[in-house]
Amino acid sequence: MNSLNMEKERNYYKNTYHHLYNRGANKALIFFERENYLYFLRRMKFYSHKYKIKILSYCLMTNHFHIFLKQTTDDFSISLFVSSLLNSYVKSVNKKYKRSGTLFESKTKSKQN
Repeated sequence: MNSLNMEKERNYYKNTYHHLYNRGANKALIFFERENYLYFLRRMKFYSHKYKIKILSYCLMTNHFHIFLKQTTDDFSISLFVSSLLNSYVKSVNKKYKRSGTLFESKTKSKQN
């Protein structure tokens, strides 16, 4: 496999801490009004319980977010949490604002701490 096409392996396993972040495509808004922030937080709470992820801190800004979290089990990966959260959020935004396509610039980035 060409090294340019290889993705960095993510080390998601029990008792690891990660800083996740992503921003809007072309640095565009991802939160358009107060209700968007609240919906994102409700979904974050729901999926963190479902996948046993401990949210330690977060910062939501108009065109990007940061989440610092801990994976508490090997049964579920952070990747399940983040993909469920963002897919749910994007579907909601696209429906509400009668839009289609991607909202985020790229895959969510992760730094292990």
